[in-house]
Amino acid sequence: MGVSAEFLARVQQYEEIFTNVPGTFANESYTTRLPGLVRDCVASNRERFSEEQCKRLLQLADDMVNDAVISLPSQYPEQAAKSPTSAQWETLLKGKNYTWQNSPWFLSEQYMFHLVLLLAEYYTTGIDPFHPSKVAELKEVTPWVLLQTAVGLSAQEEASSQSHHDQLKRFMKL
Repeated sequence: MGVSAEFLARVQQYEEIFTNVPGTFANESYTTRLPGLVRDCVASNRERFSEEQCKRLLQLADDMVNDAVISLPSQYPEQAAKSPTSAQWETLLKGKNYTWQNSPWFLSEQYMFHLVLLLAEYYTTGIDPFHPSKVAELKEVTPWVLLQTAVGLSAQEEASSQSHHDQLKRFMKL
């Protein structure tokens, strides 16, 4: 599946957000938010992950905080060979010498999730490192309230003169 030239042209119209501006959401993603997410992932998978998997993931969290160079998929050849997207990531990142706190934010955040899958050996074990957090979220009330609201909006659609835009605005205020 390729990306259309039209889509790329539209994306390139906008200024890229980099992670190198202290105090911004993009920068704090790598000093606080994402390292915390990776540490939580390790904590909730201690019984499922090997000591080596935990060590690699905790190193990733430290690398983000310490602004290390972003590692390439080829540094994890066994897992990268099993991943359907590692070759694309390698092409996108090779030679850029991005660090976690000096890289295009959206690109590096998406890649961080790919890297978690590699480091957790997802492509070998099939164990989703985010499974415990997904289960916990589904036990909360919020997803179900959102689903019920969406179903309610759908049912009201035929009986209502509200536009889809107005319905969406109402839905998002939950």
